[in-house]
Amino acid sequence: MKAPCGACATCEQCPYDDCTWDGVSPEEWEASKEADADARHAEESKKAAQQRAWYEANREKVAAQQRAYREANREKVAAQQRAYRETNREKVAEYNRNYYKKRKKAKQCAAS
Repeated sequence: MKAPCGACATCEQCPYDDCTWDGVSPEEWEASKEADADARHAEESKKAAQQRAWYEANREKVAAQQRAYREANREKVAAQQRAYRETNREKVAEYNRNYYKKRKKAKQCAAS
């Protein structure tokens, strides 16, 4: 059996003095990584679900706060939008092309 580090044929011949291989096979290592990833994603999705539920329960409140901020800071928001459009001209143009293409296709489908 080849050593997991790939530096030699067997662990007994390992050139590294600080080798920390603990006897876990590559298959066990992969299974452990997948289990850890599943647990991590489950936790992330739980948090996302909680945030989504909060937003749904407070949708009107959030919308009112956003409207009030935009109204109070109209010039600042407009300047930020102008700056974004200036620095991302290609991205904005691509978005607009896709948007109008999709709208045109939807109108054609609705007309037929």
